[in-house]
Amino acid sequence: MSLTAALRGFVVVLCWFAGIHSQTWRVEYASKHICAFEGSTVEISCTYTYPLWENNMKTVVQRAFWFTKLKNKKPLDLREDPYYAGRVTYHFSEQSCSLRISGLRLNDSAEYKFRFETNQPGGSSTDSPGVFLTATDLQVLSQTIEECWFSQCAWFDILCKSSCVLPHSSYVWYKNGEIITDGSEQKYSAYIYAGDSVSCAVRGHESFHSPVVCVYGSSCNKVSYNERSICAFRGSTVTISCSFQSESSDSLESWFSVRGQQRYYQNTGGHDSSEIRFQVKMYRDQSSLTISDLTDSDADEYRCKTTWWDRDFPGTTLTVVDPRMQVIRSGQELVCHSSCFPLHHLSFVWFMNGQEVQGETSDYYRKPVSPEASYSCSYQGHRLPEVYAPKSVSVAMSLTEIMEGSSVTLTCSCDANPPAKFRWYKNNQTLLLEDPSLILRSVQRSDSRKFHCVAENKLGEAASDYVFINVECESNKGTRINLQIFVMFDLH
Repeated sequence: MSLTAALRGFVVVLCWFAGIHSQTWRVEYASKHICAFEGSTVEISCTYTYPLWENNMKTVVQRAFWFTKLKNKKPLDLREDPYYAGRVTYHFSEQSCSLRISGLRLNDSAEYKFRFETNQPGGSSTDSPGVFLTATDLQVLSQTIEECWFSQCAWFDILCKSSCVLPHSSYVWYKNGEIITDGSEQKYSAYIYAGDSVSCAVRGHESFHSPVVCVYGSSCNKVSYNERSICAFRGSTVTISCSFQSESSDSLESWFSVRGQQRYYQNTGGHDSSEIRFQVKMYRDQSSLTISDLTDSDADEYRCKTTWWDRDFPGTTLTVVDPRMQVIRSGQELVCHSSCFPLHHLSFVWFMNGQEVQGETSDYYRKPVSPEASYSCSYQGHRLPEVYAPKSVSVAMSLTEIMEGSSVTLTCSCDANPPAKFRWYKNNQTLLLEDPSLILRSVQRSDSRKFHCVAENKLGEAASDYVFINVECESNKGTRINLQIFVMFDLH
């Protein structure tokens, strides 16, 4: 497979710019093939075009989404697939589209397609093929070339294999957690002794290293981390853990921060015994570092250190963010959304109409969402504002008397969270206006019609009552005839 993606930082980004004035129904993808590491973040980009006008009607995009499979013979929005819960983000602007997948899994390998649907009859497009994403990890493969005569060792040819690696990439090799300075190629050859362990990574992407493997024999020195990255809120508590296997009787010495260059020991709380926010616990083959009341300065990479394991090997990267969250609609579900991913072991409480919902403890609310209900979530005692579909939709008028030639403003208002968007209708025909105010200028008797508005947000929509405007004219004697306004209930 020809790989055209370039790996930059922790995100694979592919951008594509195309003319947006085309009058054809089309979706164009930046690349047909993408390969990315397990655990990384990948972004897939595209552009889409359509006729701005067709059938004497302005084209309006009503739905846009990404999918990999069908459900009931219809494309299944990734936001509605529980497998991708909390990991996918869409971005649309003008006629560009992008999909971001965080915490990439090996099973994310699939063909990804973008689809948009409009108000035109049959006005939708997907285009095939889509983008073929391959998620992969690094693997260490070894071959014994020659056994040592007097020691438990052998000369090995060792290969760092992955379909995600671009040609001419530079590699980093680790032996017992220490960077091997003379190893920068995909293939590494050396004497490996009993107890030695080996791992590899692509330079610049050391966090996505291969598993640590025993090359000579089945037992060796190893350190592994439960999580390669953790995102947590400022003020919360986080626990970082590692497990180890050693051919030595020496236990784990300490934890240390890479950028802060601080050491943390068991029973001392930290490099300074007064620093009680840091607590180290040691077990037979595990260790943990717990940091409470997180601050911005705690954002760092944390690693285990022993006499038999070097400090070069990547550990767990901690990101600390402001605890700002909001309840948003993602497909058919609600989610307590934040910029933090992966969100570290938080338990959520969900509320519907002010009452706690039993059994809902994840950041996703998976029960059916009713447009008549209000919803909220809380975490660590922080209760978020309720969200609900528009209600109490009404139309107000700027004048109480309207004559021919005058102007009148109709204003649509409602109670909604998040804020609503508005659509206007004249005699049940959609007006090309999405503003809360409708201005009727220089009205004539022919403008006597019924009007109403519809308020809509991600949780649902509601319509106002009809307002019928009867515009009258002045008599030749200058006698003014008053406006006749009829509010028509429950006819829509």
